[in-house]
Amino acid sequence: MDIVRTILNIPTPRIYAYSASTNNSVEAEYIIMVDAPGTQLGEVWDGMEISEKARIVEDLVEMEKKLLSVSYIRFEFHREIVFKYTANLILGKSSQDYLMSTANREISWINKFAIPKPPRDIFIVSDAQNSLQDIFDIVPYILPQNEKLARPTLWRWDMHSANLFVKGSRIASLIDRQAIWAGPLFLQFRHPKLMDYNGELLLKIPATYESLEGGQEKSRLRNQVERYGNKFAADIPCPIHFIEDDLADHYWYGGGWNELADFWDSISGLVSRDGWTSNETYNQALEMFIELREEGLKNFTGEDREVFDAQTK
Repeated sequence: MDIVRTILNIPTPRIYAYSASTNNSVEAEYIIMVDAPGTQLGEVWDGMEISEKARIVEDLVEMEKKLLSVSYIRFEFHREIVFKYTANLILGKSSQDYLMSTANREISWINKFAIPKPPRDIFIVSDAQNSLQDIFDIVPYILPQNEKLARPTLWRWDMHSANLFVKGSRIASLIDRQAIWAGPLFLQFRHPKLMDYNGELLLKIPATYESLEGGQEKSRLRNQVERYGNKFAADIPCPIHFIEDDLADHYWYGGGWNELADFWDSISGLVSRDGWTSNETYNQALEMFIELREEGLKNFTGEDREVFDAQTK
């Protein structure tokens, strides 16, 4: 974590002590650090002038440029950094190894710990395992050819207004930097959440799509997508294949996934997708989820109600 503050000169609080495991006297993970100076960006962002927001964005860009300046491949260029700071780091062989290892890790977890759920649930163990097995066939074809995009790069995935502190219109501190880690750049890059586009979607399926009869028109549109997709693909056969039932299930699951995504987008000002909410909005968020649970218990019956009850306790 010191690399970010002392080498890259990104404004972050000094760490006095930390533990990344529970194997310590307090039996908990912890970080003890200097108080972050300034005001939490989320408290002032909406009231800022456009020029002030522009300066905040400029600071974010400078932070990202500094993160991109460090590569864990070019050891000769950063030799003194590597020798000093990589004692506890694991440097993978390649981005392909990284993706394969990630899939193997998830399969291992599913085999040991996953609990089968009711039919038509997207996380049924066998379906999840099959999806992960497909990754092994796909990975060799989706990796970028440009080595710069595949190099291990430090990045901060979850940079949002809650972990940025400002003084005036300049960033004074970035907290939660324990989440910064090195991985392939094409997987690492995320733009800061405060810059998400919240306007109307520019590309949509036709408004009449759901009402198309007989499936013939839907099939025609899907075939168009598949045909045009081939224009941009390499001259190789698709490494994975799906039957019609698979495609129908995918569409069904996709509808539920989109509804869930729309829900989290609708409350993004109150609760983030990872469950974070500020101290000031905690009671409001709690009341909202209590009401949602009560409403769900009224509307669900039978096994659906039992599942909902267990998942929302």
